[in-house]
Amino acid sequence: MLKTKNISQKGKVVALFVVITLAVAGLAGVNFLSEAFVVAQGPGPSDYTSKSNEKVQAQGPGNDPITKNCFRITGGIYDMSMMGGGTVGVQNWNKTMQNFVSLLPKDKLLTLLNEKIVGRSGPITDMAAFWNAMQDDNMTRHSRLVGVSELNSLLAAAKPGFTKIQQDLLNRCITNEVNSLGPTSHF
Repeated sequence: MLKTKNISQKGKVVALFVVITLAVAGLAGVNFLSEAFVVAQGPGPSDYTSKSNEKVQAQGPGNDPITKNCFRITGGIYDMSMMGGGTVGVQNWNKTMQNFVSLLPKDKLLTLLNEKIVGRSGPITDMAAFWNAMQDDNMTRHSRLVGVSELNSLLAAAKPGFTKIQQDLLNRCITNEVNSLGPTSHF
């Protein structure tokens, strides 16, 4: 135990300030390190699907930046953000991803963007097709915002459901990825 009898009042205040500063810095460092650990140690896409869900992996997100940087990282934290985690967390993530992917080709607004603005026929069927549409030279800033907004609403509609933490991370990550695209000639 620290003996404070011989330390001046000013010294005690300075020591308390240093301790509080280190504690706050430590908390920020733990948060940052925890996030980095999740990125480095999170499971890859093949870890999300079992043999019974191979269709999800085949139809689901591919190697586009949204999948690599958003779904893979967010899926890696399912254990921390879901009550019980473990097998239940993996099963909920798989079911939610399967439902989310199945919502993409049914979405009329994304299909409209793909057909009328991008000039392709048919719906957006997976995240790779969504990413390709966002990169198309015919996309305007407004069109991209509409696409991201619609995608975020599909994330919220997927069942059994992404947790609030997962939705927030996915929304932020997808928005950042699309915003990282340079302007098109129609921007």
